[in-house]
Amino acid sequence: QWNQFVVLVTLIAFLLAVLMWYIYRFNRSVILLEQYKNAIDDSMIVSKTDRKGVITYVNPNFVAVSGYDEEDLLGKPHSIVRHPDTPASVFKEMWSTIRKGKNWQGVLQNRTKAGKSYYVQSLIAPIVDENGEILEYMGLREDITEIENSRLEAHEAQRIKAAFVANMSHEIRTPINGIVGFVHLLSKSHLDAVQRRYVSIIESSLESLMHIVNDVLDFSKIEEGKIELDIVECAPKAPLDAVYELFSPQAGVKQIDYTLVMDDRLYGCLMLDMLRIKQVISNLISNALKFTPEEGAVTFKIEVVEDTASHQMLRFSVIDTGIGIPKEKQDKIFEKFTQADVSTTRQFGGTGLGLSIANAMVSLMGGVLRVHSEEGKGSTFSFELNAQKCDTFQETAAALENDSLNTAAVPLSMSILVADDYEINQMLIGELLRYHYGIQADFAHNGEEAVERVRHHRYDLVLMDINMPVMDGIEATRIILSEDPTLTIVALTANVLEEDREKFQRAGMKDCLMKPLDLDALHQVLMHVHDIREKE
Repeated sequence: QWNQFVVLVTLIAFLLAVLMWYIYRFNRSVILLEQYKNAIDDSMIVSKTDRKGVITYVNPNFVAVSGYDEEDLLGKPHSIVRHPDTPASVFKEMWSTIRKGKNWQGVLQNRTKAGKSYYVQSLIAPIVDENGEILEYMGLREDITEIENSRLEAHEAQRIKAAFVANMSHEIRTPINGIVGFVHLLSKSHLDAVQRRYVSIIESSLESLMHIVNDVLDFSKIEEGKIELDIVECAPKAPLDAVYELFSPQAGVKQIDYTLVMDDRLYGCLMLDMLRIKQVISNLISNALKFTPEEGAVTFKIEVVEDTASHQMLRFSVIDTGIGIPKEKQDKIFEKFTQADVSTTRQFGGTGLGLSIANAMVSLMGGVLRVHSEEGKGSTFSFELNAQKCDTFQETAAALENDSLNTAAVPLSMSILVADDYEINQMLIGELLRYHYGIQADFAHNGEEAVERVRHHRYDLVLMDINMPVMDGIEATRIILSEDPTLTIVALTANVLEEDREKFQRAGMKDCLMKPLDLDALHQVLMHVHDIREKE
């Protein structure tokens, strides 16, 4: 009996020890769980709802942020804090996810009791029983209102900047259009040697001014991510030779040994964005000529560094014997508004955007713009592009097409309406049409006047400005085409962004002529309309 008693007491002691250990672990778990809960409650916005979305619990942070009392929230649908601007599709997708027992994460815009917006980074988690059945939903949220407002403010600032750039583009290009056009007409008149030299200086200055304007616009588009590639079949030799020839006069003035070295293996047809390549090369050659002293040397080199059955790897290089760039400043020259030396801007001019834009363009095309330079000895800028070979390009047809733009225009029997509120532009376009084509155009000072003129006269073509008083060109185009869908309307504008072109196309305009007016582009439009009329 004594032995049995000892065994019983030992067993009871053991069981009590085990029970005490479990009680200790349970209490410890409860304490830890309480600490976790307190940590979450202190740092996050917490709520629980039943399976139908009715609120069953909110923590003090939820009450503080939402502005509702706890009594206002309990028993109410969670949509009590939903902001009406949040799309219904967001909540549809959220419920679809959590009803499957999965967590949902996202940013939600909510509304306080006072009607003020606030933003939360949310995690909605289903709480399930031992059988996997959903009992309720727990929401853990972090207030990111300050971050989100900063993001929205930055986005709005970007939008305002884009609108400002577009407006400034219009305001700058409109008067430049008049200057460029009348200088062109002046150059065609009888001038003595001194007058011709003055006109040449004006044209050169205008070219520099337009280069600066285009740099600013391109930089703005790059920052907004709105630059897109247009990779098409092209015969690269002719345009590369043309961009080289473009700078021959500038090189001649400084007596620079200006050379083009083009690899004979360059394929006749390649898939390239030749417009962007020419833009980059033009920038590099312009810089090389600018920073190379008289009687120096500049070489534009195109090499085939790899040639396969389907592709060619091309290396474009511009090599000069100019002032060079110090080693410690070579890493910074591709940054915006940066030149190697502060005095460079005063001595040589420029916006400090050219290399930044060229670098962005090359990156967009899949290459890397590199520089190798020694101070006082010169610089080499180079980049490589992998180009796909294409079918034989019809170089002859392309050459004929280009030649047709440069041939002297012939008189055309056409009826044209020009809608533009800027009187100098009216005078310019009228003179260009009369001088080159013998066309006496009609004019309208705003969109409303253009609509009335079209109603009372049959025109072959309407050149429509966009920014006009009373009625703008977009609205006027829509009204005119609703009454006469067959009429050809072409935008004549300083709004040069890609989204502007898309807007003109949606309004029904057939083409777009940019200010300052390109005579070749005008010729193309006139000949296209003339051909259509002849077929009719």
